[in-house]
Amino acid sequence: MFDPILVPLDGSLLAECVLSHTVTIARAFDAKAMLLRVLDKDQQRVSAQLFDLLNWQIHKAEAAQYLGKIDARLQKSGLHTEATIQEGSVAESIIEFAQSQGMKLIILSSHGTAG
Repeated sequence: MFDPILVPLDGSLLAECVLSHTVTIARAFDAKAMLLRVLDKDQQRVSAQLFDLLNWQIHKAEAAQYLGKIDARLQKSGLHTEATIQEGSVAESIIEFAQSQGMKLIILSSHGTAG
């Protein structure tokens, strides 16, 4: 019924509050949990001319490491998971990813990094 489940995360503890709900729902429906982290260059608050490609690559590597830890934690609890990083506008990227992957349910927190 709810397979797959999309879980967008921004790297904050507030956003991670949905993980226990994700485990419960995914187990109940034997569903795959798709973890998504969207990186928005506009959030770096620097002009396009000053945008530092090296810092962006470091930011992407940190995001991949973060998702890897969450992914391993969920797999350890018995879930089937997959982690993906996208670049672009956060809201639009989540919607596009959900539609392109045929997501049946999106579990996200109402607050994240900004609190």
